[in-house]
Amino acid sequence: MAAIITVSSSSPCGRAFVIYFIEIPHIASPKICSKPVSCRCIKSDNILQEIADSSILEAFTKAEMDSPSPRKFVNSAPVYASRRFELPRVFGRAVLSDFGSAVRGDEKQDHDAQPNVYRSPEVMLMTEWSYPVDIWNVGVMIWDLFEGKHMFNGNDPDGKGYSTRAHLAEVIGLIGPPPSDMLKRGKRSHEFFTEDGKLHLRVLSCLA
Repeated sequence: MAAIITVSSSSPCGRAFVIYFIEIPHIASPKICSKPVSCRCIKSDNILQEIADSSILEAFTKAEMDSPSPRKFVNSAPVYASRRFELPRVFGRAVLSDFGSAVRGDEKQDHDAQPNVYRSPEVMLMTEWSYPVDIWNVGVMIWDLFEGKHMFNGNDPDGKGYSTRAHLAEVIGLIGPPPSDMLKRGKRSHEFFTEDGKLHLRVLSCLA
């Protein structure tokens, strides 16, 4: 998807796409995956959208004929500026792509994974995790598609960009702290929480 679908810019299409996406019964077809899979990298860039409304192709062609896209030549080859499709009246199938980072979902993992803004608490704390982290990933991504902005940014107050402590602080500020059993299992829990489960001051500073 070249652009985020938002309620303000594409209603009711934005709502229709999100509702359709939520209702997809399976992320990966069992014909492709014989074992449960954790995709680890679900983001809008990796979702291919079938074109079910052919009128957007006709409109695209007409727009290009009426007002050709700017172009330049690089090594004698023409390079054209991109042109956006119009928003479709109906949506086709959504297909998840890019399984280069996928791992088996029936085996526990504890390494770092997922796009930064979609990382689940299990991944951030380095507890053992499996395909349920994809559910968190999809849920947060759907919010982004629907609202046109990130639910969590993870921008650290120190101005150096994304950090796990800032991301955790945002999650805790919205839904509260992780359960105690998760903290006990997390290899990084001690970096952000005291032994009795309270946030370290350096994490609290991100909530200010």
